[in-house]
Amino acid sequence: MTNLLSDFNIPRYIRILLYFTLANLAILALRNYIVGDHMFNFLKSNLLSGIAPFILALCLTYFSGKLNNFWFILGSMLWLLFYPNSPYMISDLIHLHEEVKDSVIPQLIVFDTFIVFLLRCFLYFMDLFL
Repeated sequence: MTNLLSDFNIPRYIRILLYFTLANLAILALRNYIVGDHMFNFLKSNLLSGIAPFILALCLTYFSGKLNNFWFILGSMLWLLFYPNSPYMISDLIHLHEEVKDSVIPQLIVFDTFIVFLLRCFLYFMDLFL
């Protein structure tokens, strides 16, 4: 997979973002298989709503010289629409106490990887823009 991604000249930080995303989805699937319920499947939609502003920002950056003002403003408004959903993944820790049938350890592993993903994305943005 690394060779395939490097053939497309995808920047390293986007490849790492993709790897973290796939790792989070794999850990969530493994957790669902081990525990036997799908209580945390809402994390998939949270992951999508967290990645949407990143994808929009990449598109706006890449096409900034090629877009007229209307498309740039529309893309910026879409970015603003999705952006507030990104940090709320951490607030989903509330769902941990709703139903604790088994050990909390599998749930904590899932949330820890999602939080590490969020923090890693933040650090990459800091490196890119500061």
